[in-house]
Amino acid sequence: MVTVSASAEFEPGVPMLTQGLVTGGGFVTALLLVSLPVAALLALVGVVAWTVAVRRHSPRYLDGGAGIVALSLVTAGLAGIEPPVLVLASGAAFVTYDLASTGLSLATQVGTRAETRQAEVARLGVTTIGAAVIAGMGYVAFTLASGSVSPAAVALIFGGVLLAELALR
Repeated sequence: MVTVSASAEFEPGVPMLTQGLVTGGGFVTALLLVSLPVAALLALVGVVAWTVAVRRHSPRYLDGGAGIVALSLVTAGLAGIEPPVLVLASGAAFVTYDLASTGLSLATQVGTRAETRQAEVARLGVTTIGAAVIAGMGYVAFTLASGSVSPAAVALIFGGVLLAELALR
């Protein structure tokens, strides 16, 4: 539920909770890829872009960061990172991107003076559950294929999903 005080002047801005969650979620994505320094560094650059996006209210930085993070996931997959790590990193990246996108929407619609904590936490929960279900199904399909699908193909699929999300926005 989003509530706004009638006497409050509109002040556009991403809620502080969302800013913190986006930065934290992005670092989780980068840390999951630390076994491959190139992918982790790319993810870190994307995280910085996401952090700047939510602080400056910039959809351009958000989309640029998403592209860089997708590239880091593809790089990790092509380098042969373990599939469970790739699935977790992809899920963390998706949830973080979605939360940042929601934060930018809240910034322009209700601003910083509105109470949005409940809406932010609900969005985080729903997106996390959705990402976990989809990632789990993908991982189960991968393990059932038992080697017939390479980690590179899985990385390309996850990268494609992130890019499709960007294209459909």
